[in-house]
Amino acid sequence: MKKVVVQLEFEGGQIKKKAMGKVSKIKGVKSIAIGRDKKMTVIGDMDPVFVDKKLKTICSSKLVHLGPAEADDEVTTNNGGQGENGVQQAPAPAPAAVTTVIPPPQPHNPYFNYYQNLYYPPSAPPWPFY
Repeated sequence: MKKVVVQLEFEGGQIKKKAMGKVSKIKGVKSIAIGRDKKMTVIGDMDPVFVDKKLKTICSSKLVHLGPAEADDEVTTNNGGQGENGVQQAPAPAPAAVTTVIPPPQPHNPYFNYYQNLYYPPSAPPWPFY
């Protein structure tokens, strides 16, 4: 679960409605909230860049915060740190942060001819010489 906070710049409630509608249609969104300071908080399993891209079609937006969703929203029961049999359990270790490195895009070669090597093998001439 990811938590994305986006700063929106809009005037009027109609744009706010459109922004809520656009983001709610994204697959994986669990909850959406817009505060009085015009910050939209989106929680769910979705691409944060895609959320920002959808919002930029309606109004200007800026990605403010990106991180994991807090666990305080989940309801948990705690027996004072004791297990089923009343035995004291050690606290669970915190999960390690996951970082993903995205390679930079490769430059496009406009002079590359895809069909150049399809029809003729590299050792043969482009046409038969008689």
